[in-house]
Amino acid sequence: MVNPKFKQWLKLSAVVQETVPDVPKINCPSCSSSNISFEYIGDSEKRQGYFLIWCNNCLEGINISRIQIPETANVIPFKGPDEQIAHIPNFTKITP
Repeated sequence: MVNPKFKQWLKLSAVVQETVPDVPKINCPSCSSSNISFEYIGDSEKRQGYFLIWCNNCLEGINISRIQIPETANVIPFKGPDEQIAHIPNFTKITP
């Protein structure tokens, strides 16, 4: 049985995937805040990597690995400088 909260986070990630860079206002499945952030981290040429999405209020979210990064999305390189990921909090990852 898949964690229902994880399923809700997956739905949010699908909205981001489909609409980036013009992502509409989305609400956190954990606390209902609209203070959601996300980042794609990976290889900008191959457009492959992983996706982080989290709520800045309750600090919950998910990590999706081995994702195809949309052409319209900004990508933080795998081995980029620490400053590029410094804004990503140590959020609690909801598991399936």
